[in-house]
Amino acid sequence: WDFRKTVADLTAENNYDLLGEMAKARGMKGRYSESHETGRVYIADGMDVKRNAAVPMGAMWAVNAQGVGSPWGGAMNQNGRFQMAYAADNQESASVAHIYGQNIAAAESLTGGAAYSWYPELLKPTADAEMAFGINRFVIHTSAHQATEDLPGITLGVGQWFTRHETWGEMAKPWTTYLARSCFMLQQGVYGADILYYYGDDANITGLFGQAHPALPEGYAFDYANPDVVANRLTSTGGRLTTVTGMSYRLLVLDRNAERNTPLPVLRKIRDYVNAGAVVVGPKPVASPTNSDDQAEFARIACRHGTVSAEVVLVLSDVADAGILDRARERNLPARFIQPGKFRTTLEDQ
Repeated sequence: WDFRKTVADLTAENNYDLLGEMAKARGMKGRYSESHETGRVYIADGMDVKRNAAVPMGAMWAVNAQGVGSPWGGAMNQNGRFQMAYAADNQESASVAHIYGQNIAAAESLTGGAAYSWYPELLKPTADAEMAFGINRFVIHTSAHQATEDLPGITLGVGQWFTRHETWGEMAKPWTTYLARSCFMLQQGVYGADILYYYGDDANITGLFGQAHPALPEGYAFDYANPDVVANRLTSTGGRLTTVTGMSYRLLVLDRNAERNTPLPVLRKIRDYVNAGAVVVGPKPVASPTNSDDQAEFARIACRHGTVSAEVVLVLSDVADAGILDRARERNLPARFIQPGKFRTTLEDQ
């Protein structure tokens, strides 16, 4: 783990971040950064790669009714199933934009195949899916310069032939206006998410959630969080977890992958958030993945062999001679026996 983490950090800092610094030194605003897309084996964490980008970026290929599109099947494969890996990649980019403050989340968009195979009716479901997963800037793939009148023209070899030679090119304005207006509206205000979803420090979002979203209740928006977010970007305020970019989360959820892949500095911050009133839900972390952490301290904080900071105000049991009641009385703690079947969600005054 430590070796892979070192390579990951070097990849983010000395490849992606360095490119951004070089661009700024030459008068440019920075970089748009795609990373793993849908199925690539990727050594670095996607949020780490994108967090210092001028614009974090994902991807979503399109597919037409005949199944022509991405080598991986496009946003919809030939069985009509949506490929969740694209959604994971795009929502990762959107989460970065929300938490780190870029406000813009872009995507390589509507990538297709053969010439004259695409038109807005086929493309709109893919565009709508991108926006539903947080994208608010389309980078259409591809619109190559057309130096001649030869048809169908010149293109990259993959991608939609989004050029002046397209048969519906002269009628494209309502379509491009729809994309532009939708993105403009989605760039306004602050995203409203209830849940911050921490996925640990071992695998990428597309690897963990390429087949299905995290198992969260329907209707609750969420952002992803990696270790840097949990350790460095949050404040516990009034029972909520907030960021300087204006995000405010009601709940921090720990994925099962975080159970054995949470470094000690992250666990310390989770403890601090809980002590300050934040609500944390999920499997209890049981081990740090790195050899540099103090595992004994980790165990104490996680209550594996120690205690958790808490105040006991009342001990209840429906067994009259329960030992826990005796131990509570020995420590001068209020202890009550309640008749079986007499439990209430709100206790009576007595």
